[in-house]
Amino acid sequence: MNKQKTVDPKDHLESYLSKLRTMERHAFARKAETSVGYLRNLIYLRDKKIGPELALQLEIASGGDLQADKLCPHFDWKAAARGRCSCSQRNG
Repeated sequence: MNKQKTVDPKDHLESYLSKLRTMERHAFARKAETSVGYLRNLIYLRDKKIGPELALQLEIASGGDLQADKLCPHFDWKAAARGRCSCSQRNG
């Protein structure tokens, strides 16, 4: 039997943060309008999802190294691009 392991979207964030030095992590978090502490809590609280707004902020702050659609796969990015997202989708 060939089972594929499901990758938690936050694993991408955790991997990205682990490659940064302490000062770079703090600068990245500030650029994303959040804190390193919040991002760490988000990573370790496995039932908490990254919302689309934060996912976009993280993509921008990382210069595209992180992709919003991978951090927040439960959000309908195509519908949002067409201006048709619902509030329930936005609140991840």
